[in-house]
Amino acid sequence: MATCANEIGPARSFYSTRDHADDIDSVRQALGVDKVALWGTSYGTQLSVAYAYTYPQHVERLVLDSVADPAGRDPFALNDLQEMPKGLAALCNAGVCRKATPNFVREVVSIANRLAARPLKGPIARIGGGTRTVQATGVDLLSGAVLDSDLNPGLAAELPAAVHAALHGQPRMLLRLVELDRQSSILPTEDLSMGLLAATVCDDGPFPWQQSTPLAQRTALYDAARAALPAGATGPFGKWAADIGPAALCLLWPAQPARQGVGPGPLPNVPVLVFAGDRDLRTPAATAADVAARFPQGHLVIAPGVGHSVLGADLSGCAENAVKTWLAGGVPPTRCTRSPLLVPQVASFPASVAAVKPVGAGGLRGRTLNAVSTTLHEAVATWGAGFAGFEQAPPALAGPYGGTLKISGVNFSLVRYSAIPGLQVSGALKLFRPTSGSLFPLRFVGSITVSGAKAAHGRLQVGRSTLAGRLSGRRVRGPF
Repeated sequence: MATCANEIGPARSFYSTRDHADDIDSVRQALGVDKVALWGTSYGTQLSVAYAYTYPQHVERLVLDSVADPAGRDPFALNDLQEMPKGLAALCNAGVCRKATPNFVREVVSIANRLAARPLKGPIARIGGGTRTVQATGVDLLSGAVLDSDLNPGLAAELPAAVHAALHGQPRMLLRLVELDRQSSILPTEDLSMGLLAATVCDDGPFPWQQSTPLAQRTALYDAARAALPAGATGPFGKWAADIGPAALCLLWPAQPARQGVGPGPLPNVPVLVFAGDRDLRTPAATAADVAARFPQGHLVIAPGVGHSVLGADLSGCAENAVKTWLAGGVPPTRCTRSPLLVPQVASFPASVAAVKPVGAGGLRGRTLNAVSTTLHEAVATWGAGFAGFEQAPPALAGPYGGTLKISGVNFSLVRYSAIPGLQVSGALKLFRPTSGSLFPLRFVGSITVSGAKAAHGRLQVGRSTLAGRLSGRRVRGPF
């Protein structure tokens, strides 16, 4: 952070939320209009409300999606941590995680606190062969794969089973998700400037120190404030979890004089439409409800099954229709129908082909058929992580135990792809487009070959819900 701040130079003092609000009003004046309508998502909601507090007479209406606290994020992310169990539980509503974990929330809390005490370290596969070592702390897990599961459908599909596997001695899948999330979080500067983010967050505060406090004095103030947190302040996590908050990010941000903050209001009495996903982990629904209540004409819409950025992630169409209804002068619903998943949840990560129950046939052929089904579900989730979780989908991703998944738009191919040791799958899969009914969760069809030292070899046709073909020279058929 210190290097970033030095590269920006003295101009870093002009990126606070108040500065951004003033910039918006300068644009309004340049356009020669009296009132503006603002649509904000995530931090954009904080900025939109800040503008409304500072220039209430110039606001026509607001759309707020995934609402951040108008006062700025708590320095230790306490509200996020306290509300996180609700968002995690929402991912598993309607029993979608029942095959992956008996209690997703409890297991996330357990593994995160365990990693805070002793980081997890182990190998993951590399594209082209071999492995490399990855390490994850509790902060890495919470601020990375867990938090980003509210944006990345592939992470959401794999995380419950990966957490369960890690708690039972199989850490590779969880380490792979942590690293996959790290890769997906590297965005081009024009899409997410970390320098701009830091300049804004570190200027806004508040922190356990004053803006002018010398850097050498901040760590002691930070440690003392974190130690003084009351029991339960960080939800079910230890006090270590406070390190996911912005205070840790801004410890080394250079001291600077305090400047003017957001205006005092009052908020304008204008139409305001507010969206919240019930599994949003970074801007909890409780914050959206609080902000909606501050506006006399505030209307809150809860989107079940949706994480962060409702209008971009709701697959039910309800949120989009709510905006249309609201703009036409109607009253939108207060709660949408549950959004379907983009890709199905992964049920489990078996340690070996021998550990898989046989289906469709006896012995090794039946175990292989079931293991292929598990592998394909994991591959679909990996495709989802790459296709929808990256700013630009990577051309290829490594399988958990080797091989490659190559992304080609909404289709993908596998080259000796392995999600279970000793089993490899190769072939091409295309998106299945039903002539009726819902497209979601997405299904894929195609033809694959099965190989591997621990598997029955053969060729299978992948249907919408079945696998059929020959393994070890004999016909097999089972569910997919």
